[in-house]
Amino acid sequence: MASLGGCTHPIRLDGHRTEHHLDRDTGEIGRVLHHLDSAELPAGHLLVRCNNRRTTRCPACVETYRRDTFQLITAGLRGGKGTPEEVATHPRVFATFTAPSLGPVHNRPSCPSPRSPSTRNAAPSTSTPSSGSTARKAATPRRQPGPPPSC
Repeated sequence: MASLGGCTHPIRLDGHRTEHHLDRDTGEIGRVLHHLDSAELPAGHLLVRCNNRRTTRCPACVETYRRDTFQLITAGLRGGKGTPEEVATHPRVFATFTAPSLGPVHNRPSCPSPRSPSTRNAAPSTSTPSSGSTARKAATPRRQPGPPPSC
């Protein structure tokens, strides 16, 4: 449980894993080095951290992610952890790029459509009963396909 580091929503893994010795010269699989079966664990499952980056979901995993990100950014700016020290002399630019606009984001017609709220809430038209015993609604005209109406 200590390996979870305070994770509040650990992922439960079920199954088994077997590690064998591999002879690199011949490619033969040899003796069993380690065998893990989740049923033999105290919880009956192998519990691993959720690694969620949302604070509302798991504050412990968020903190680990925050610290890891800080170390990566710092190494990229100053060097260290496998990054050469001379990167500290390089110019630092934090550039953000936005794709060119292809027009309006939302389709907002300039004139009311046949399905606008004022038309939808209108009272349905009915006709008088025909020769049959049931009343029928008058057929509502359907909009014909074609170019949109001009306003």
